[in-house]
Amino acid sequence: MSNRGRNRSVAPSQLTADLRDVLLNIYAHPCPEIASPPGCPKRASVALIIRLHPHYRNWPKHEISWQSDQKDESAKGQRAHSLRQFFGLPWVQTADPEILFIKRAARTSDRWNNHVALPGGQRDPEDEDDLETSTREAAEEVGLRLDGHNAIYVGNLPGRVVTASWGKVPLMVLNPFVFVLTRPTHLPLRLQPSEVASAHWVPISALLSSSLRTYEHVDVADRLARRGGPVARKLLRAFLGQMLFAAVCLIPSETLYSSIGYHHRLNYAEKQMRKSFQLSPYTESTDPKARLLLWGLTLGIIGDFLQLLPAHDALKLWTYPTFTPFDARFVVWAVTYKFRKHKQRSLSMVEGHTSLNVDESSKNEDPAESIHGSMVYKVPTESAVGIMLDGYYDLVRKAMFVLLLLRVMFAIAVVAIAWAFLGTQI
Repeated sequence: MSNRGRNRSVAPSQLTADLRDVLLNIYAHPCPEIASPPGCPKRASVALIIRLHPHYRNWPKHEISWQSDQKDESAKGQRAHSLRQFFGLPWVQTADPEILFIKRAARTSDRWNNHVALPGGQRDPEDEDDLETSTREAAEEVGLRLDGHNAIYVGNLPGRVVTASWGKVPLMVLNPFVFVLTRPTHLPLRLQPSEVASAHWVPISALLSSSLRTYEHVDVADRLARRGGPVARKLLRAFLGQMLFAAVCLIPSETLYSSIGYHHRLNYAEKQMRKSFQLSPYTESTDPKARLLLWGLTLGIIGDFLQLLPAHDALKLWTYPTFTPFDARFVVWAVTYKFRKHKQRSLSMVEGHTSLNVDESSKNEDPAESIHGSMVYKVPTESAVGIMLDGYYDLVRKAMFVLLLLRVMFAIAVVAIAWAFLGTQI
């Protein structure tokens, strides 16, 4: 390579600059803790872990040791200063921000087995708070210690109550926490095979790509908290088909498999190779069963986070759940039309009230508030997806009664026409 190519400078990334502003705003506006619903004491936490992957032309020559207390209130200003100092490093300004996802291991006892998720799990009685749950689970599942030596704790995103049976049965409270890894040499992951099949670093730019949006097909009966028995569940499948959920196809920059996850993938690839001798190892990733699909709870959390980035309408990643049969989709669309328009207006008003001008924010003494040359976006205290879904499934139930009525009327009409036609032939 010529000296000209070797010495070419790399322009700072606008996405990285926007990310810095978003993280400072998350730090400055912590979301209130959500209390557990009556009769539902379970709580869980997940860690949204961000790393900055250096550009190959701007690779750092040495590391900087970071020290910050994750919980000490007196160290909050220090955390904001550390964030500013970290994002001021030349290699960080040109780096590609990525988020860590895991694919959960296949376990019959896990409601979310085989799902793409963020590292995390249920709160143990020994955990001091929900934040400790997220750091403990990250250390257990992927081997990352999110302490002041390796990461900066930024803050939390809006929590949410996880439900089943179309919003009627509360399962737990889920709390997302945001961390930024500060080492340019990436920390090695150590996956727990019983819980994690694989881990994937995915660029934020890929998450924002419209070309990777798709749908996940889910058994309707799986959304109803295992109620009704096998006969009722089969009837429900026949009546409604499958549910369609918005999803994003993940394209990782780096993937690591656990010992069990690797053998499962190897067995799957061997079966595909036996089906077609022309299938290459790379073709397997195009199979729908092999794709990494981000959907459901985790997509909602990621949507809340990406929505804070300026000039990015991340909620377009998410659409209202519906069903595969055409008539069911149409009835749900018609019944929920006014509801969805109202929710869009409500969410737009919330976003409008949480945007502050730079001049107004600079008056605040908090070091995370004075972000020069950008818009300060106050983090919403509620999940955007939660706001949009609130009340949606109540209308879906009404739509199901309308659908049943229309199908019965259609069947009666078909029988009547057939009877009349046969009568004319006799």
